[in-house]
Amino acid sequence: MNRNLPNLILGLFILLLLGSPAVTRAQEEQVSMEDLQKLLQEQKEMLEQQQKLIEQQGEQLSETQKAMATLQTQIDQLKADTGQPKDKSEDTIALREQQSATADDVQSRKDTPEKEDAADEFPGSFPIPGTNMSAKIGGYVRLGLVDSLDPIGSDDRFIVGSIPVGEPTPGLDNEGFTISAKRSRVNLDMRMDSSVGTFRAFIEGDFAAEIGDTDTYRLRHAFGQYKSVLLGQTWSTFMDTGATPEELDFEGLNANINDRQPLLRYTKNLGPSKSFAVALEDPAAELTGGDGKGKFADVAARINSPREWGHLQAAVLLRNISGAPTDDPTSVKSTFGWGLSFSGSNRFKKWSQQDNFKYQFNIGRGIGRYINDLDSVGGLDGVFDPEGNLKVLPALGAYVAYQHYWKRDPTAFFGRTGFLRNLRSTMVLGYTQVDTYAFQADDAYRRTKRVTLNILWSPINSIDLGFELLWGERMNKDGERGNAKQFQLVGTFFF
Repeated sequence: MNRNLPNLILGLFILLLLGSPAVTRAQEEQVSMEDLQKLLQEQKEMLEQQQKLIEQQGEQLSETQKAMATLQTQIDQLKADTGQPKDKSEDTIALREQQSATADDVQSRKDTPEKEDAADEFPGSFPIPGTNMSAKIGGYVRLGLVDSLDPIGSDDRFIVGSIPVGEPTPGLDNEGFTISAKRSRVNLDMRMDSSVGTFRAFIEGDFAAEIGDTDTYRLRHAFGQYKSVLLGQTWSTFMDTGATPEELDFEGLNANINDRQPLLRYTKNLGPSKSFAVALEDPAAELTGGDGKGKFADVAARINSPREWGHLQAAVLLRNISGAPTDDPTSVKSTFGWGLSFSGSNRFKKWSQQDNFKYQFNIGRGIGRYINDLDSVGGLDGVFDPEGNLKVLPALGAYVAYQHYWKRDPTAFFGRTGFLRNLRSTMVLGYTQVDTYAFQADDAYRRTKRVTLNILWSPINSIDLGFELLWGERMNKDGERGNAKQFQLVGTFFF
């Protein structure tokens, strides 16, 4: 027997007890890798929880600030009643600035006074002594400097459909520079408590009525609201104010649904993220070669679905279009019109908390009065043929808009922190088209294009300063075209 065999067996026994070093290291590395992956997953879950907590704390902070602003208003009112001077400390003034408009409201400062539900709270209002009513005065002062670099046919706004096609008419095409404050407006918003709920009344006007060369008061909104029922004059149910991009031009987009008229509307919430509205609206028709007459109210309905990332809206319009030819006012003709609209908005939280994309697509027959540019030109709901028959005009309008908030280092500027936080730009592309008939004149409206680019800044929440470049083109039925450029410099003070 080999004398080394016992030693060999003893050595193997020891190795089995201690284990192979290579195997042990592999096992340790495997365990360490698994531990690291588990730790990484735990850290990821912890970060997600912290992010949710930060968002919740931000919402709570916003609610607290609003409550503080409301409380400050009540304190100011009490001081006014007792003859005490108003607090003018920097902290209190900053709080009042936030009450007048929060940073999140900057991109939504569109002409949207009408809300579907009257709020129980009425921040910024004051009680009317001896009544159960509260009132709030609002509006803005607006100064616009407009320079039309080409003949355009309008003075202080950009109507694409009025751009001259062919040889310009001297003295009639409004090429030049204009300064105007007539787009300023004022409104009164009132709430009344009763045993059956809250009633609301809203009235607003500006000084932009086009009557000669004078700045005449013009009624914009006048409506009353009780719960789900609204009656009076305001934006059409066919319109989507939430999809309107932020621009400086008072005329606004050529392609969007933009109509303000008398109506009776009913709105019903279909759960927390959807609402339905239906309305009877003014049936006035704009016709070429005749006068429109209303036989039955326009019927408009919409479904609006707000989402965490924006909103979606679908709307339908049904019309009975009636009118009589100019040369035979007793021969009233009627035809059917319809329209469909799809619109929405998207916020890009991955890129920015405020960057957003807005869009709208409209199509129909006899909806010219509801599309902004066609309404400004007029007569594009329908046309009378040589035999006196009323023909509705097929129309289309579409636009896309992207708004970007410029990211800046929120360091002190003019002694204030984050002074440039609301610097933003919007680019908009709009397109409209009308399908003409063979019997129409060669200079009949065929289509328009519009492109705008702006930059706006809000040094404080109640002031907007902005510069905008605009370009547009009109094409007639015969293919003749005309284009124009314009720039606008606008300052607005909200109150």
